[in-house]
Amino acid sequence: MIFLNSNSCYNFRHIPRTGGRFIVESLVQSGVLPYFPLEHQTAIFEGKQLMHLTKVEEKRLLDPLDLPVQQAFSVVRSPVDRFVSAYAEFLGYLGLYNISLRQVEDYEVFKYLMKEQLFFSLQSTTGHSWQFAFRGLEEAPSNWWKPQHEYTDKTTKIWRYEDSLGAPFESWVREEVGVSNFKLTKEGGYSKSGFDNHSSKSAVPPAVLKNVERYYKKDVELFTKN
Repeated sequence: MIFLNSNSCYNFRHIPRTGGRFIVESLVQSGVLPYFPLEHQTAIFEGKQLMHLTKVEEKRLLDPLDLPVQQAFSVVRSPVDRFVSAYAEFLGYLGLYNISLRQVEDYEVFKYLMKEQLFFSLQSTTGHSWQFAFRGLEEAPSNWWKPQHEYTDKTTKIWRYEDSLGAPFESWVREEVGVSNFKLTKEGGYSKSGFDNHSSKSAVPPAVLKNVERYYKKDVELFTKN
């Protein structure tokens, strides 16, 4: 997501399930304007929501615009905790296709769901609705299950969700990213209320959690806080 601030241009790569909506709200209320209007952020570009595009998907959108981006930044999260935050949605897809959790404890079944299973997703706007077909949860329009490393590169400034989206994060955006007028919208920082679905690790079968760690091995190595 591109944001304009005076003569500067920033790219906030919004990884789903990492508090991104709160960050976008804070940027806007700080006077940092989105290049694409907020009402278009859920628009679909090549099958994916505009606000959740990976680095490669975003490149196809932005390259023709030739925008002078000074800095890209992202918030990353423990892959297991990120999966748990989307667990209710995951169960919803299983229910639609009569797939049991016991089946998903098998890693090959889990991987098949992520990469191969054909899904259909209903998307709605005022007065209109349509279905998207996609193969594997990784290709869901929301991009909720895309690996996080597909959003970042060596030039991306990275903040860890586990370090809180409070005062230290506010200072980091000002000093490291360069958005000098950035201010959080809520005193004390981000609360998960209203964003996460309140699932806990204890609700997820241990074998499924192990599959998550295995499937997102690269993310675990890059982004899990020691």
